[in-house]
Amino acid sequence: MAASAACGSDKGGETDDATSTSETGETGTTGETGATGEPDTGATSTSTTGEPDTGETVDPPTGTTGETSLLETCVFEPLCAHEIGPDFTDSEEQVYEGLLCAWTRLRDAAPSRVDLTFGGDDPTSLIPLGDPDRAVLVVKSAGGETVQRCTLAEEIFFQTCIDAGPEGLGESCAFGYGWWVDCVDEPSPVCPG
Repeated sequence: MAASAACGSDKGGETDDATSTSETGETGTTGETGATGEPDTGATSTSTTGEPDTGETVDPPTGTTGETSLLETCVFEPLCAHEIGPDFTDSEEQVYEGLLCAWTRLRDAAPSRVDLTFGGDDPTSLIPLGDPDRAVLVVKSAGGETVQRCTLAEEIFFQTCIDAGPEGLGESCAFGYGWWVDCVDEPSPVCPG
């Protein structure tokens, strides 16, 4: 953070208005200080978003955007969803065909959504954000939404699943092992546009 610079004046211990630069690069006047060095009572502060700081704390949202869930607001066409039932009776061909859409979207990491259920596990939605870091929102939707920001596996991982065909279908491709890593909670998820 840049330090405030002040120039002396003939004001008997007071300093002229000083300009400072915040961590976000914004500049502003800090206001005059009195002989005690305390800020003038007319000074205001701003939050990290640039809005006036009211001093109130607000709980961050958990997996929702406003009153609507992230999954309700973040819809992409055409739908890309696949479920492998708990009895695992689907043939390798059915599993491969069902996951081809998922692998393609996750390989490309463009803004989209993939809905998956593996062997009776909780439904999981993957929402790639389309950024160079291959960030993806991983949304678990059983009993309410929990959202984490993770990093998708490299493009070659998903291309290998596609190229292997049904006969080369392994656990990592079929069941999502290694599809994403390095997850952290995402308190304010936003659907990519």
